[in-house]
Amino acid sequence: MDSGGRAKNPVGRPRRSGTEGGGDTRAQILDRAEALLTARGYAGMSMDDVARAAGLTKGTLYHHFPEGKDALILAVGHRSLERHGDALSSAILAARGARAQLEAVARWGLESSGSPARVLRDSGRFLPRAHAEDMARAFQTRVYGQVLGVLEGGARRGELPPHDPEFAAWALLGLVAEFAELQELLPRPRLAEQIVGLVLGGIGGE
Repeated sequence: MDSGGRAKNPVGRPRRSGTEGGGDTRAQILDRAEALLTARGYAGMSMDDVARAAGLTKGTLYHHFPEGKDALILAVGHRSLERHGDALSSAILAARGARAQLEAVARWGLESSGSPARVLRDSGRFLPRAHAEDMARAFQTRVYGQVLGVLEGGARRGELPPHDPEFAAWALLGLVAEFAELQELLPRPRLAEQIVGLVLGGIGGE
């Protein structure tokens, strides 16, 4: 029994969705919050909305995120960047050569559900400064740093023309993020390759 007279969850038995303290409940909250954030943006999502979507009381929601909405959004952002970073790493490792790796980066971004660049943009726009800086560091480590590494390595090996790798990394990620939102209106079978060609060769690149 706990201090409130309630029976503790037996060892080995999964907690029911909605019970306080369970990892499954926290994951459920993050899932629902991420879906709402993607659909409505920061301003269109409230803690009441998350609680209803997750089938929880607000008390349970605040048990997991006592600091409120900003702490919840920060957790959603970190989990999203971790997932995106792992997928990006796999895409890069599966490609051979710097240009193929950049095209893999572009395809990853176009096919990802929830743009990591949008996560960064929204955190900078709405979250307190400390949280926004935390998200920026995570983005640079999990996403930007991997793209920068491909560009620097490709130039060092002579696979890519001389360029400013930091600018090129931001340009590539920015273009991918924008085209990811437009691609339903502009279906192009070689969009990833064309984005990389634009970054590496300018408007006349192939």
